Amino acid sequence: YAFSQCSKIREVHFSDQLTYLGDYAFTKCYGLKKVSFGTGPTSTGNHTFEFAGVEEVDFGSTITTIGTCSFASCDFRALVIPPTVTKIQSEAFRAIWSMSAVSLPKTLTSIGNNAFYNCSDLSHVTYSGTQEEFTAVKVYSGNTDLTEALWHYGVDGSGITDHETCFHDYFSCDICGAVFGYTYRSGAHSYAEGVCTRCNALECLTYNLSSAYMEVTITGVNTEVAMPSTLTIPETIEGCPVVTIGDNALRNQAGLEILILPANLRAINDYAFCNCDDLMLRTRRSSDHRKRRIPELRQPVEHRPAQQPHHAGQFRL
Repeated sequence: YAFSQCSKIREVHFSDQLTYLGDYAFTKCYGLKKVSFGTGPTSTGNHTFEFAGVEEVDFGSTITTIGTCSFASCDFRALVIPPTVTKIQSEAFRAIWSMSAVSLPKTLTSIGNNAFYNCSDLSHVTYSGTQEEFTAVKVYSGNTDLTEALWHYGVDGSGITDHETCFHDYFSCDICGAVFGYTYRSGAHSYAEGVCTRCNALECLTYNLSSAYMEVTITGVNTEVAMPSTLTIPETIEGCPVVTIGDNALRNQAGLEILILPANLRAINDYAFCNCDDLMLRTRRSSDHRKRRIPELRQPVEHRPAQQPHHAGQFRL
């Protein structure tokens, strides 16, 4: 607990002489945004930055083990694990709701229990080895958010693959200004142009805001904007919860492979995903993170009053 709850710390840079980090050293340092390891420690320690506000980390060149709960409940948007790392221990990156992309090295031998548990926005994973090589990695239980994301094999941390042209980079959204990380294919219309998932959805979709109930219904697609293979419908639009996918809203979107639904969603109306044969659905921050194919969904017909929007990250437990 050396610097626990020191909320005014913004950055930490470890010297090359540092070789050991004690448990809970920077836990609950809510203002901490950037961490840089030197060339001394071989482990990040346990619970070291748990519940801190870390958004960016440089693991240096000697880290081989990412310790238990070391970055749990931090604020990464994207994460690149260097090739020196061989083990990711239990709950190392648990409950990072903001994280959409992870890059893993082929040097990994194990990923511990719940290492990526409740990372419900995680949609893309790059792996520097082949799919066959990853089968040798021991992945323990509680990592479905990682394993059920869209995987790109043969992509290293620098972002260029030998098998297909894919990149991993950081962008500042051209619309809202938010900084985010993403893995994208060469020529991808949206992320290559620097538009975050929220703004991309608002570009691709049309919607109706009910002034009576202060709720939003997704009504269709913007035919002037190409539909990406992965789309996240935001929790709120104009401050109101997205609760309904309307009739025929995403009909005939054959290129759409993964759709991440908001936690507030209550109804999926008739033919909403008709002819979207390859589409997989996920619900953000729900207790069930399994992908569901369209026939498994039930369509509620009951109309209930508007609920207050849920804003992730306002409270830390």
